[in-house]
Amino acid sequence: MRMGIFASALFYFLLFLLKEQSIHYVIPLGFLQGFFGGNYWAGYNLNQYVFTNKENRAKYFGTMTSILNMLQGTAPFIGGAIVSITKPYALGNINLGYPALFFIVSLILGATAFTVGKLPSHEAPQFSYAHIFSHKRSKHWWNLLLQQILLGLYDTSFTTIIGILFYIVIKQEISLGIVQTGTYILGAIGSFISIKLLQKNVRFYWIGVIGIIVGMLSFAFFQNITGILLYMIITGSTMQFLNNQLSINVLSAFDAVQGSWKEKYHLLIERDAVICLARMTSFIFLYFFLSQGNQVAQAKLWLWVIPVFVLLLGVTMQKNKHT
Repeated sequence: MRMGIFASALFYFLLFLLKEQSIHYVIPLGFLQGFFGGNYWAGYNLNQYVFTNKENRAKYFGTMTSILNMLQGTAPFIGGAIVSITKPYALGNINLGYPALFFIVSLILGATAFTVGKLPSHEAPQFSYAHIFSHKRSKHWWNLLLQQILLGLYDTSFTTIIGILFYIVIKQEISLGIVQTGTYILGAIGSFISIKLLQKNVRFYWIGVIGIIVGMLSFAFFQNITGILLYMIITGSTMQFLNNQLSINVLSAFDAVQGSWKEKYHLLIERDAVICLARMTSFIFLYFFLSQGNQVAQAKLWLWVIPVFVLLLGVTMQKNKHT
């Protein structure tokens, strides 16, 4: 995990140094950020599995996501303010603005890497790449992988498209930061509310499915400030019902596989590989889709497609024996 965080700190520091020239180093920068994701998230998810159980996962994910959203809720506003305030200034031959933001982020990540050693420790997992190819996959596991594929096909492209179109409508970094802050704060509230409801009945994840679809279609229909506010309120307050239950489903699927947790690390690797491949596929498709004519018009058209993936995800979760 520590190596992954250091890699992410280096990624943002390179963005600070390269500035506009970063576009010429997209592939190596992408590999660096990918190394961070692969190194960090598998270890982080293993810790979540080891230190939680079936009874407390709804509370854990609801609380953790609520806290994370509150912290993320302040970041867009602060980030937008840093960019707007520092944009008129320069440090030597470096024009500030986004470079200043990237430098601050790299410092925060670098400092965070040193705190990883203070996390609770556990035994090392028993892992072999051969386990990925040799383990027997149940219908339950195949259904979980299908959920991860559907999630990967829309989650990153969804975030990318929304961010671009919001900026086109709002046109100011500080205002965009305020909107993102509002969405995260509502997400924190929604995540906290989801704890009791998901503990009572896991089918309450449909609140998130319907909320994301309605919020997305509202913005697709209006495509103005009204649409953004509707998206922020509806999707922001409901989407964590879906996201938290998805996280619970992943760890519940690990529970269903016989053996000690130390023998299940290959499941994390397989799950991460599947969702990453789905995200890569969605970005490749999105690249060619947006190149077919006016990019803004194509991006707006894509807003009507994303809800289909969300609905299919909800249906596959309905078939999960744990939901």
